[in-house]
Amino acid sequence: DLGTGIDTHTAGRYVAMVSVSTERQTGMLSIEAAAAGRVSSQNADVSEEARLSKRLSSLGKQSRWAGALMELMGMRLTQLTHTSSHNALAAACGKSQAWEVALGLIGDAWHRSLRLNAITFGAGALACQVTAAWRRCTQLLSNAREMSTQVNVVCCTALLHACGRASGEGKWAFAVLDLMRAEAMQLTEVSFGAAMSACAPEGQWQAALVLFKDSQQMGPNLHCCNAFLTSLEKGGRAEQAQALLDEMVVVRLEPNLVCFNAMLSSLMEAGKAVMATRMQQWLESVEILAGMAEQELDPTCIAYEATFAACEARRCHVIFFNDGMLKRYLVVADGSDGFCQRRCTLMAGKDASSDLRALQNSFQNMKVEGKGDDASKKASFTYNAERVLGSGSFGVVYQAQVVETGESVAIKKVFQDKRYKNRELQIMKELKHPNVVELKHAFYTSGEKPGETYLNVVMEYCSDTVYRVMKHYSKMKQPVPHIFVQLYSYQMGRACAYIHAVGICHRDIKPQNLLVDGHTHALKLCDFGSAKPLVRGEPNVAYICSRYYRAPELIFGATDYGFVIDIWSAACVSAELILGHPMFPGESGVDQLVEIIKVLGTPTREELMAMNPNYTEFKFPQIKPHPWHKVFRSRTSQEAVDYISKLLVYDPKLRPSGLQCCMHALFDDLRDPNTRISSSKPLPEHLFVFSKEELAAMDADMQRKLIPAWVAQKAEKGKTP
Repeated sequence: DLGTGIDTHTAGRYVAMVSVSTERQTGMLSIEAAAAGRVSSQNADVSEEARLSKRLSSLGKQSRWAGALMELMGMRLTQLTHTSSHNALAAACGKSQAWEVALGLIGDAWHRSLRLNAITFGAGALACQVTAAWRRCTQLLSNAREMSTQVNVVCCTALLHACGRASGEGKWAFAVLDLMRAEAMQLTEVSFGAAMSACAPEGQWQAALVLFKDSQQMGPNLHCCNAFLTSLEKGGRAEQAQALLDEMVVVRLEPNLVCFNAMLSSLMEAGKAVMATRMQQWLESVEILAGMAEQELDPTCIAYEATFAACEARRCHVIFFNDGMLKRYLVVADGSDGFCQRRCTLMAGKDASSDLRALQNSFQNMKVEGKGDDASKKASFTYNAERVLGSGSFGVVYQAQVVETGESVAIKKVFQDKRYKNRELQIMKELKHPNVVELKHAFYTSGEKPGETYLNVVMEYCSDTVYRVMKHYSKMKQPVPHIFVQLYSYQMGRACAYIHAVGICHRDIKPQNLLVDGHTHALKLCDFGSAKPLVRGEPNVAYICSRYYRAPELIFGATDYGFVIDIWSAACVSAELILGHPMFPGESGVDQLVEIIKVLGTPTREELMAMNPNYTEFKFPQIKPHPWHKVFRSRTSQEAVDYISKLLVYDPKLRPSGLQCCMHALFDDLRDPNTRISSSKPLPEHLFVFSKEELAAMDADMQRKLIPAWVAQKAEKGKTP
């Protein structure tokens, strides 16, 4: 793999060094250090530098990589007159992530006409990739070829990334591919994807088509499909683009921003304004824009155009587009042929505020559909819509004020599509729990066109979400406080325990669907648009739950899953609170599984059987589990690490229930009567007030653990804790 021609005996020593290393990274560093040391011993011909090179080799064998780097860094650069020292130091910089030093050293060697090895070029290429120095990366390839230096797969793959990213450098991608083929290097998915992306600035669409055919022997992959879709779009081949998209649906590859724009553009150019009917099998066209906005991606003008046209063809209302999205659309549409502006006027009126005014008028004096005994009563309310809180394929959520009471509420307005079953209202009517968002009222309104009906669900308003809390601390470059990790994780367990006790599986737990009261830090599970009562023996769709929080059995296509898919999702959110970023940030369903395997290791045959019996014959590369204490920061509490490790397991039967989650030692602090969020802020009052459904699921031992003695004593005295 290093491409340095190391003999069998030496390679055997390197493998042995890795096997005895307690640190995986240390083991890899030992390989590089020893290899660099070997180069030193072969090429040293002057006493001082030979001594230093041998010293480096000795340090490498002892896994003292930092010491090796310090030894060479102590020298003046002008003293490094031999290839061996340049190679060793460049490799050291690469592994120590001293990227600028590595690039500087390589440049110095180039000016001295020193012959650098494949390890050095690999380190330099990686340095360029990390620092986004794409043009410098392509220069490295030129230098290497002039020196007739053998470059390795790592170097070539990094160079291909560079070629794809550096404007006007696409020609190098083809040179790299030729080199890799000549050296019989394995062309990976990344290699093909990067090379095909490089076709774009060069206008090499036919070359991209050839590359895609070559890559198909490995099966469809996300990089290739996205790049190929771009090629088809530029070549005006919309039919082929649609066929490829259908193929991506089958293998569950989720297109990226480039693909969205290219695909929508292709279909618009072909005059297919109703493309949403073809695309809705995997993603609603409106959700494309919502997803882009959420990820802070920038859709092109044509992407907005295609989506607006599709919604118009499907008789969808403008409420799918919030104020921010419309403003961004007007920005990207500036200077266009005017069609964009006309479409925006047609779909949204003069501006987003006009839609709010229309919405406000439609909300006035509506008959209210209440819960329970209130269902027979009629009431009249006026809702003053104030701002858009969020939007997606489901519709849009507004913050509004009840004029009669001054109360702030959230109103979710959903288009009633007769083709789809909407269980949300019926489910919410059955739920009443302090950790589940409260349904206040529901009513229907008519749309602008005949036959259009919208369901308006009025809910309690919360000022924050777990997602916003995490973004806040991320911007401040601070971890989420441990007390919030405990509070939010515990309340997620409570919410799961309750909805599962009444037979409901949420199926879309994620930070955005966890509301937070900014004053009390009470957590509320919301958005039951994907929720469903689970009945044993009845199949369910596997393609639910947002990707980062999707349980592995869903990725494997299981249709007989249980409530514990919510437990997996909740654990992913808890891990994200600790890490500050998603635990398993996969770019596709397949990539999601790869991210999980990196941490949990390869699932055993028994675990595969537990997730989906149809997958037991599949072969996966054997990866060992990554130690949990290395997944999180060193300061992360042992209880938190243990909690996550207990929930994130392959076998669904081994995951704890919601109440069992709440019993974990991580939450013992919350059961201490002296614990407070801060000196002036107590814990939420409802933490230990359990519903009858939760109490029915507890045995005596669970009650003793979950209901602290001080809470029981207050309850006996008739006081609410």
